[in-house]
Amino acid sequence: MVKLKDDRERIALGALLHDIGKLLNRSTKYANMCEIGAQHPHLSWWFVRNLVRSEVIAEDKYLEELVLKHHEALYFSDDINLASIKDKHLKKLAYIVARADNYSSSERNEEGNKIRAFKKVPLDSIFSTISLEKREKGNIRSRYKLEEFSVDTIFPKEFEENSQDELDDLIDNFLDEVKNIKTDNFKVLYTTLLELIKKYCWAIPSDTQKEICDLSLYDHLKTTAAISLATYQYLIQNENESIEKIADKTIKDAKNKEYFLLIAGDISGIQQYIFGLESTEGAAKRIRCRSFFIKLITNMICYRFLEELDLDISNIIIASSGKFYLLAPNTNLVKEKINKLKKELNEELFKKYLGEIFFNVQYLSLTGDDLGLKFSKKYSKVNDLLLDGKRKKYSEEVLKFNFLNEEIYNENSLEQCKICGKRLVKKGNICSHCERDYRIGELLPKMEKIAFYKEKEDIESDFEFFGIKCKLFRDEEIVGNPFLVQVYDENYENKKYPFVKENYGGYTPANSKGQVMSFEEIAEHSSSKNIGILKGDLDNLGLIMGYGLKIDEIDDENRKLNDITSISRVSTISRMLDIFFSSWIKEKIKFENLCYIVYSGGDDFMIVGPWDKLIDTAKEINRKFQEFVCENEDMTLTCGIVLSKAKAPLFYGAKQAQEAERLGKESGKNGIVIFDTYIPWGKFYEVDRMINFFDRNMKQELFSQSFIYRLLNYTEMAEKYFETKNAKYLKYISDFTYDVGRNLKEKIKIAENRREIEILSEYFGLNSITTKKEFLTKYMRVVLNYVVRKNRGDR
Repeated sequence: MVKLKDDRERIALGALLHDIGKLLNRSTKYANMCEIGAQHPHLSWWFVRNLVRSEVIAEDKYLEELVLKHHEALYFSDDINLASIKDKHLKKLAYIVARADNYSSSERNEEGNKIRAFKKVPLDSIFSTISLEKREKGNIRSRYKLEEFSVDTIFPKEFEENSQDELDDLIDNFLDEVKNIKTDNFKVLYTTLLELIKKYCWAIPSDTQKEICDLSLYDHLKTTAAISLATYQYLIQNENESIEKIADKTIKDAKNKEYFLLIAGDISGIQQYIFGLESTEGAAKRIRCRSFFIKLITNMICYRFLEELDLDISNIIIASSGKFYLLAPNTNLVKEKINKLKKELNEELFKKYLGEIFFNVQYLSLTGDDLGLKFSKKYSKVNDLLLDGKRKKYSEEVLKFNFLNEEIYNENSLEQCKICGKRLVKKGNICSHCERDYRIGELLPKMEKIAFYKEKEDIESDFEFFGIKCKLFRDEEIVGNPFLVQVYDENYENKKYPFVKENYGGYTPANSKGQVMSFEEIAEHSSSKNIGILKGDLDNLGLIMGYGLKIDEIDDENRKLNDITSISRVSTISRMLDIFFSSWIKEKIKFENLCYIVYSGGDDFMIVGPWDKLIDTAKEINRKFQEFVCENEDMTLTCGIVLSKAKAPLFYGAKQAQEAERLGKESGKNGIVIFDTYIPWGKFYEVDRMINFFDRNMKQELFSQSFIYRLLNYTEMAEKYFETKNAKYLKYISDFTYDVGRNLKEKIKIAENRREIEILSEYFGLNSITTKKEFLTKYMRVVLNYVVRKNRGDR
């Protein structure tokens, strides 16, 4: 049982639970359980009382009043209005939560209010509202069913209303899990409740009376908790007074005064670091570890900032593979700590990683109003600061520190590490970093959890960085006393430590003996014994976050563009994208069990697999992503695929895949690059149909390999004709016609074969000059090269 020990804990927990009654009062079954009323504040109070009855927390009258009386408008009755609070100390705390609730609620779009049956309103997908350049949005009828948050439930569906049975089942399961929380540690209680609220409230709309209800109750509660704690810390640190001596006006001033800081962090040099290897020895394991390390140090830096600034896990707005945003109080003490941490962080990075990666940290002040519908300008501005900071990368450290290890430099027999080619080692050795990368890369596929410890903890760790140690665990018990555990196993039940659920997008396939498949084994599953490398990335993420959340609305017959970007919407987009890239893609690959995920998370991925099957994988990922984002034409993927020999260095192929993806971005985005040719997804499906067309007819022996080679010659002639307009190249049409008549004469007597030739004639006959011109000159070479490669059978 947890006994709240101070106002900080009451503020944090009270803000997190203030609107939990919105989950309960939408259920006819639960709305009538509270003896004092049926409005959502009454049900929030009932929930806290239920925690007491279940011996999860000790009775705390202040906490009960905070969740019951978090409204301050005159039209609220006394029983739920903070104006009726007599205790001056408690009233100040209630003002903090009420104000945070207002700032968080102000992010809701105030246009388009409508009277709706609030108990049945579903959560609209946030991706349906995203629009760039006033294009068509996604399917605004795409909504989320009332299900637990998981990789299987993130795809929206078309339906009108939630059902009471679904809601009751959700609440039953939520309350069952809550009452089983057994701890006397506040952080364990807080993080467990936050995780359960995400699990059960992610598809509950926080407000049901808007035209589009795209903000979840989970996001509203999390944001309110972050704002409340930041406000409380600001008041305590700036005023140097006990809370009851702080004037009401001072608390309310947060609306227009800069009480808050948005702290942003961003890693540069990620790709160079991940693939910066000079040897193929153990390259797959080392690249796996390095890509995971980027995600890991992002978390480690976040957690260190939270610890130093006395903030909670809810103050993390985004933390995803190399980037984070935190909400903090805007005090001199906080700024001093940030500047000190920045210095310590980059000195350690510079010395340990020799300038390969740089973590840029910037901050910007905000008012309470800025947290709502004015957030986009602040978000864009802090990102501009990050760009400026990159230009000053290691401007101080490069003059202050020496790259060379003086102790080892005095050795007589030295050489560069043969793996990374960067650190000096004794002859015949490899550096400690490369040894660690191999060891951790081998462990990652079976990892279930990671424990984070403070530096002073006496424990043998896997990583030590920035004052934090962390250790990876499979199915064994956690040792020591971690301050936080990241869990990658959905069935994790141990509530002894504070924990958060995380997603890891890496995957390694196993062969029939249960051993990790080598690249040679993977290549055996392709037609020509080659591996392929698929690199994919979301297009225009910066624009989507900064400018995509604007809604066209008509007011008095005038059209206007309303910006609905807010701190919660930015957080929601990041969270949802990460679960698609890190979890859904992994589940698809596990099902196929032939591909190796180098990394997947945030908004990009890299996969190694049988080259011909990767084309189908890319197609399916794009198809499901479009379903995930409500068929929104502004939410698109660009992919690149390259072929490689199984024994070739992976990092060379990875660089080629990056170049292929870059070509796709430069050529128009929203497509795939194969054989150095950019194909928009809209055209790719015709390419795919033609690939299947040739596959089918090769298997039925209508077409021979030599015939395909001749088609490649005709394709080249057609390309030259349309490029030069020289009529001599039009000969490809007569050559094709003669070729078919001479070499397929007997086969086309069969009616079914004749129909197939008629299809092919559309592309190489007279129609190729008009209707099939674009396909023949741009994409036919890709189709035929694919068919040649697939049927050649060489290594």
